[in-house]
Amino acid sequence: MAEAVPGIAALRERSPLVARLLDRMQADGDFPAMSAQIVRVLNLAGGEREDLRHLTEEILKDVALTNKLLRVVNAARFAGHVDGIGTVSRAVSMMGVSTVRSLALSLVLLEHMENRLQAQRVREEYLRALLAAHLAVAWGTPDVDPEEAFLGALFHELGRMIAVCYFPTEVQTIDARAGRDRDAVRREAVRVLGADFEALGQGVARVWRLPAHIRRAMEPAEGTPPSRRPHEAGERLRWLSGAAHAMAEAMLGPTADAATPAWERVSRRFSGVLGVGLEAMALRAESARQRWSEAAEAAGLGRVHAAPVGVVPSASGPPPPAPAVVQDGDMNPAATTLAQGLADVTDVLLEGAPPKELGRMALETLYRALGYERAVLCRRTGPSGPLQGWIGLGADAEALVPQFQVSLGDGDDVLGAMVRSGKDSCVEDVQRAAWSARLPAWLRSDRVRCLLVLPLCREGVVVGMLYADRSTPGGPVWTDEDRALVRALRNLMVYALASAAALRG
Repeated sequence: MAEAVPGIAALRERSPLVARLLDRMQADGDFPAMSAQIVRVLNLAGGEREDLRHLTEEILKDVALTNKLLRVVNAARFAGHVDGIGTVSRAVSMMGVSTVRSLALSLVLLEHMENRLQAQRVREEYLRALLAAHLAVAWGTPDVDPEEAFLGALFHELGRMIAVCYFPTEVQTIDARAGRDRDAVRREAVRVLGADFEALGQGVARVWRLPAHIRRAMEPAEGTPPSRRPHEAGERLRWLSGAAHAMAEAMLGPTADAATPAWERVSRRFSGVLGVGLEAMALRAESARQRWSEAAEAAGLGRVHAAPVGVVPSASGPPPPAPAVVQDGDMNPAATTLAQGLADVTDVLLEGAPPKELGRMALETLYRALGYERAVLCRRTGPSGPLQGWIGLGADAEALVPQFQVSLGDGDDVLGAMVRSGKDSCVEDVQRAAWSARLPAWLRSDRVRCLLVLPLCREGVVVGMLYADRSTPGGPVWTDEDRALVRALRNLMVYALASAAALRG
């Protein structure tokens, strides 16, 4: 039988006890799904523009992840964009692939861990790791890549986080016997689980195919730190991750009074190896604490608190927060998403973005706002040619795009007939009234229950089509505001299609 989580087989000879723990985790069902999602996000390859496309598509597959990510990037200290960011495409293009990928990975962990039986303990472990990640970025020097600093610290104590999530009873036993003494914790973990937390974390890291330098950063930073910054990059990252976790633990101590001497000890212990002075460490740690608090609240974790670190930056105050993309209680969340997406598309149009980027961003906005599971933007291949898939988003869209071809001539192509009518068409339940038999063979599927076709025309001539479907019946319910915003986005799609056609000559 094929393994649910690729990579475990390779661990059996190297670490059979860790492999046995991973086998137990597979039975949970959620671990394979989390592993697959993390591997896909981590292993994007290609140029920056291809990474942008792939990362955007991967995030958009998960509605909850998309909404959380956009809330986080719209926190004022992340975005620095007073009008807010309404699309994943815009977030990636503004903040960079590596920044958004780091945030997405942290949110994937949160999404898969926050609904566990030991929800409060899992939340505490996640918040500690997230604070450490922000501290590591803040303390990093110019020769440390911010994404590597964030991920190195985020995953530094991955083994304990995973154990709390999947083996809560065993971790309670370990903590009750060992307290926070690391040597005692290792001994009890081996006795109770068969492997210590560091070995479990490294095993999961190999299954997730984390890069070697991130696995190196996960190694414990114990003993007396060097008095100067190490020459070797992996050592620098390891000590940075360890220092960030030590400071996070101090800042999240039981009381502010207890935290003060704790973070002073941490600062003095690690200042030399980080190459950062004590005052600078405090200033940057306070900035990281504020970023962490904003990010956690935006991700839906509520207001979180950590002890402030002595020296507070002498700023005039934080900038006013940008509006979140979709706030609970919005009277019309679809209109909010459409309006912010329209603003994003207009911005990139004025910046001279390529036609395909315009089309992708407009498609993303409609795909998210209208509540469909899959969407394809088609373009006409010539004055008398068929419509062909150009850009796709959602479940299996990448495989559907090359198959998507719609004839506009007089014939039996029902999608072509819809487009020729010039009217928006919605089939609320494809499986009623023998509708499924009228679809082209490459589109027939049990998962297609409702479909939407929006013709895209320029001066009365069809230049493209927007197609969307979902696996539940029922059509869209649009307000007049929604219709106006959809019309504006369609006009931008038409512009993108016309521009792309002109470039083709």
